[in-house]
Amino acid sequence: MLSRIWRLITRGSSVAPSAEAPEPRAERHQDERKRQAAKQKEKQVSAGITHYRWSSAGDERVCENCRANDGKIFSWNDPPQTGHPGEVKCCTEKSGCRCVAAPLLPWEVEESQRKR
Repeated sequence: MLSRIWRLITRGSSVAPSAEAPEPRAERHQDERKRQAAKQKEKQVSAGITHYRWSSAGDERVCENCRANDGKIFSWNDPPQTGHPGEVKCCTEKSGCRCVAAPLLPWEVEESQRKR
């Protein structure tokens, strides 16, 4: 990076950020997590999985919304107000939602519905 800046200065060019400048790290992480979440949903739905258990990262960086959803069961067809895990709709964590959707087998869904 320093060599690039040095070349720009010695050529009289501006060192101001350009369209080629890399995205900030947190934004790259958010985008990657969104892609992973979409891929996870696609794989589960194509495999016949209809429900998942919200699973947070379980550390001090988990936001209030993700903490509230942790361990709860949701349907892929009926997302919570916060969106599905990883969609970053509600997460206050700078680097985005780090939660995952743990797939539930049909008998696990039936069992959870009986317990309600």
